Amino acid sequence: EEDEVKVSVDMIENLNRRRDYEFAKICRLKACAPPSVQLFAVSIKWLTQLKDFHLKGGNIPGRVDNSDICAEEAIDKLKSGLIQGKDYKLFNKDQWDFIIETYGGGPTIGPIKQPKKQKKQ
Repeated sequence: EEDEVKVSVDMIENLNRRRDYEFAKICRLKACAPPSVQLFAVSIKWLTQLKDFHLKGGNIPGRVDNSDICAEEAIDKLKSGLIQGKDYKLFNKDQWDFIIETYGGGPTIGPIKQPKKQKKQ
C-alpha cells in the first residue's frame, strides 16, 4: 500500500512538472519571437482545455483540434467571420511546433498574415 501511495505522489509531481514546463515554454517561445514571425491559428475551444490543464490542474487535453475554425473549402485557411481572441488565437511558429509535437492534431491553419494595425489620425 505504501508503494501505491508513493507511485501516486510521483505521478502527481510529474504531472505538475509537466504543467509548469509546458506553460513556461509556450510563454518563453512567445516572448522570444521576432515581430515578423509566421503565425498559426489555434482554436479557443482547444486552448481552453490547455489553459485548464496548465493553470487550473485540469485534465491533459487531447490532440489539438482546429476543426471548428478551418474553412471547409481549404482546411489550411480560417473559416470566414471568425474573431481573433474570441474564436482563435495566433501562435508563432515555434509555439505551434511545440504544441503539435506535444499533442499532435491539427489541421495546421497558417501561416496567417497578421492584420496591419491602423494608424491613429
